[in-house]
Amino acid sequence: MMLVPSKRPISMKERSCLIILILACVNCLELRCKSNKTDPYAYSSDSIHCVFQLPPQEVNNNIVLPEKTNFKSTKEALKIVEKVIEKKDDYQYYQQEHCSYEVYDKLMFAWNNFNPNKKIFRRWPFVKQYTDTSTVSNRSILPLAMYESFATNYYRRSPSSRTQVVHGRAIYGITNELHAEDACEDFVKILEPVDIRKNELRLFFNKIIAPLNNKYATNVYRWEIIDTVSIQGKDYINLCFRPSSIMDLGFVGNLYVSADGNYTIKRVVMKISKSMNVNYVEEFVIYQNFEELLPKVWVPSRLSITTKISAFGILKNYIEFGRYYNNFQFLKKPDSVYNSKQRIVYENNYLTRDSSFWNSKRAITSTKHNREYLSDSIVNRISSIPFIKYSIKTIDLLTNNYIPLSKKGEKNKVSLGTFDSFYSANSIEGSRLRLTAVTTANLHPHLFLTAYGAYGFKDQTFKYSTATTWAFNNPKLYPQEFPQNNLTVSCEYDLNVLGENYLYSKRDNIFMSILRYRQLQRMTYAHRTQLAYNKEFLNGLSFRLLLKSQKEIPAGDLKFNTYGDFGEFHEVEKLQTTEFSSILRFATNERFYVRNNQRKNIPDERFVVSLTHTLGLKDFLGGQYHYNRLQLHIIKDLWLASFGQLKTSFKIEKVWGTLPYPLLLAPNANNSYTIQSESFSLISPLEFINDRQMCWDVNYHFQGWLCKKIPYVNRLHLREVMGISGCMGTLFSKNNPLINHDLYLFPDYTRKMNNEPYLEMNMGLSNIFRIFRVDYVRRLNYIDREGVKKSGLRVSMQLRF
Repeated sequence: MMLVPSKRPISMKERSCLIILILACVNCLELRCKSNKTDPYAYSSDSIHCVFQLPPQEVNNNIVLPEKTNFKSTKEALKIVEKVIEKKDDYQYYQQEHCSYEVYDKLMFAWNNFNPNKKIFRRWPFVKQYTDTSTVSNRSILPLAMYESFATNYYRRSPSSRTQVVHGRAIYGITNELHAEDACEDFVKILEPVDIRKNELRLFFNKIIAPLNNKYATNVYRWEIIDTVSIQGKDYINLCFRPSSIMDLGFVGNLYVSADGNYTIKRVVMKISKSMNVNYVEEFVIYQNFEELLPKVWVPSRLSITTKISAFGILKNYIEFGRYYNNFQFLKKPDSVYNSKQRIVYENNYLTRDSSFWNSKRAITSTKHNREYLSDSIVNRISSIPFIKYSIKTIDLLTNNYIPLSKKGEKNKVSLGTFDSFYSANSIEGSRLRLTAVTTANLHPHLFLTAYGAYGFKDQTFKYSTATTWAFNNPKLYPQEFPQNNLTVSCEYDLNVLGENYLYSKRDNIFMSILRYRQLQRMTYAHRTQLAYNKEFLNGLSFRLLLKSQKEIPAGDLKFNTYGDFGEFHEVEKLQTTEFSSILRFATNERFYVRNNQRKNIPDERFVVSLTHTLGLKDFLGGQYHYNRLQLHIIKDLWLASFGQLKTSFKIEKVWGTLPYPLLLAPNANNSYTIQSESFSLISPLEFINDRQMCWDVNYHFQGWLCKKIPYVNRLHLREVMGISGCMGTLFSKNNPLINHDLYLFPDYTRKMNNEPYLEMNMGLSNIFRIFRVDYVRRLNYIDREGVKKSGLRVSMQLRF
């Protein structure tokens, strides 16, 4: 307890109360008088600093807040925080020239608030003996899956180098039943960047201003001194903090700072506020502890993250992640350790470590482990319960989109799918059925096969695709795993939509085919054969070489017509091309989620730039045209912490050559009621045709920054979205069929762009019922033609935290 007199004169009544208080507490308090001007608690040279100090109490891991939750920052607390920020990196291990240390990770998934006495579980009383207790709420949980790994990290300060050698990794529980062995490892990658010393922290896919942010710590958070506590025999100042606005994205917790004048961070315990606009997360608690290994050298000793996730009150999950550090050394290692071509190196037997290995590594945690709950026999008993059995199968189908063909207990070699494209419909094929098969590394470590067959009941034509990939690396399951080093040969016969290319979804997705306001019309039957080589490097650089031969035959009412000498039409049967493409790409902060030959980006603040050059080869493998196409594509996703996210895409393209319109450029159209990135919602396919063009797509996600300030509306947790898309292009006379009669005639509704860009604006709300986004889209120009859609509503389903 601390009493600091104010600068105003003290009244006689206040002096009397002060004397009485001193006399009453003289047996348990210590009176000290200080005049140390360097002490941050010292007031002024002409005032006495009186401190009534209780014996320091040993601290626990609970979050301690003032009695009033709407407390304001105190000057003394802000001074300490500023000193902590100034020195937060001074005594850390990464200031040493070399460092190596061991890391043990443990991740547990469990059923939260599990009640074995419910009627549904009374027939299986054995479940009760496998329950455990939550470290956050002390409620009953049922462990379902656990992941653990042990590795050694090597760090070199200059030149900068980080290498990790994984000695062991093990997965237990229903994760194997879900055929998602790598899901645990992906989840660890999402959680591991948490560090109190950073300026920004990640809450799943949200960026939050950290309590010790260099610029905003004292503005975004309120700080107050609680007391002085003793940890391992040393005194530490207990600072509590919370966001200035309870609706802002931020943390509530306690920071323990050394009281010796060095202001080193000993411990932090914090959680998110329940009123924050975060989906599905009921609790998110972070515990991070540091130790002084050498004089003025501090190292992390433990990181613990506990979260409770609930989807619409149905799926209640408890997730506990623990990282334990051990055996820090500051000796230089051989250069071969730092100069490894891979950031993560796996030992040969890292997946087959025995129980003695794991028991020795778990000893550093001194915590209870759940391995005994997750043996194969126990998992079989739990997964035999019909409710859990069918829940597992449903989750497996929805998350993987494929059905594994392996028997229970065996590693999956072949999967059939896909669930979302098994049925679709369009104007050419009518109803369409499709079945896809893919193989995994369990069938062959380097050879991967992919094939699908599709049949349209209206055109009565069978379509197919086959691809054979040889992976020069050793992927765990799929060839798309980063970094790729693959050679692929493929052959495909299917429909191709001119002017409408979905970049982040499939054309024959059942929802895409149903939610359309204009049926697909400008389509061709495309025979495509290609040879591709993909190579990715750890620094984010990659390249792709592609040789493709393609023959397109008009489908439906589409015709490839040219003018004759006397104004008559001549129909062209097919368009055949041969292309060689080279793609150079560089990306930062990219992480991937790979499942069943599908690779998707884990949302992150990334920067991507790619340069593509395509050379059309005439008279080679049947190619009819010689041309060059150049494309520069830039993507920048900027996360502005509590202020939202800015997503931008910028693309410039140019074609050299005299070409028919299928080989020219057109703005990417989206004629469905769904929201599609980098496409135009109110443009018709092939409405504009250019031989050089520039397109952009800018969207700002406010993350509820406006809606949370409106009373009652803020309870809905809505999030605002605003964006603008545009395209500007030109067409040279040599590629205009009205001038050059050797070229295919444009479709009837195609027109040339004038000197102004085509513009679309969208405004909308996301997080509606935590799952839907609805945008109002408005076409700003080129609206003088009859039949043009000027505006409309677009919808998408988004599962976001």
